Amino acid sequence: MQMRWFPKCKLSENSDSTETSEESHKDQNDTVNIKAYTFNDDFDIDIGIDTSTEAVAGITEDAFFAAPLLTIEAVKALIPIPPTP
Repeated sequence: MQMRWFPKCKLSENSDSTETSEESHKDQNDTVNIKAYTFNDDFDIDIGIDTSTEAVAGITEDAFFAAPLLTIEAVKALIPIPPTP
């Protein structure tokens, strides 16, 4: 599973336009546009992981989305440490 976190976003448009007439009907279209902005000096707009890789397989959605992740180090801190035999 791939998870992506966009820590700095802004709602840029919210529309609930309708196009109806006496002769025809179209369902209401709720449109939300969100723009992602850079959040660090490297101009990154998101941080993501792919849990199909063994190194991060133990990270859950709850852990990943519990708090804003602004650095790779913050993501690495979520990786469970395997028990020692």
